[in-house]
Amino acid sequence: MTDKTGIDALLDLSGQVIDQEGGCWVKLEAWRVDPSPAIPHGIRYALTLHNAYGTASWDSITRMRYGGQGKIATRDAS
Repeated sequence: MTDKTGIDALLDLSGQVIDQEGGCWVKLEAWRVDPSPAIPHGIRYALTLHNAYGTASWDSITRMRYGGQGKIATRDAS
């Protein structure tokens, strides 16, 4: 077994769903894309926290989305 760090470790975690207490779970997705000014490292990712009331998500565009019952709101992550 080799130790992986950085981008390779993130890519290996893609698709993982981690159960939390109280009916919550976390899902991580990561994939390679062509580098661009907006994504210079060439990795897109999304991290979502789910519960009975809705979701909160963060992605590689540094935006946070949160909502419930079919509503999605966004705000800058700063």
